Amino acid sequence: MAKKIIYRELISIENLKAGLARTKNNVSFSLNGEIISNITDKRIEKLHNELSNQKYKPTLYQKVGIFRSDCGIQHLNMSSQIDKVVQRTLLIKLESIFEPMFLNVPYGSRKSENCHQALKKIKYG
Repeated sequence: MAKKIIYRELISIENLKAGLARTKNNVSFSLNGEIISNITDKRIEKLHNELSNQKYKPTLYQKVGIFRSDCGIQHLNMSSQIDKVVQRTLLIKLESIFEPMFLNVPYGSRKSENCHQALKKIKYG
């Protein structure tokens, strides 16, 4: 049976800081020009309060066209850095619950597995 997710624990400051640490890029800009490395403890506390009081509202993502020489314009959906922190915080909690339930077969979409490991498994057993 799956472990219960308690909202109060999920949105704890420690978990939000873990979500902040798990974001991929510390220097890329988001919709509002915010950079992950500039998010302070005070901003995390504000986010915690917004989530606690159920006042947090994610921003709408923006579709941005990036030119690539090999395929023309590639469209990306950009969200705010704070939205990414909330998403990563939830991802960490869900992974801890569901990761042990997976078989050791799927490699492509799991945090600790990748296609190189899948090929090694096929080649060497």
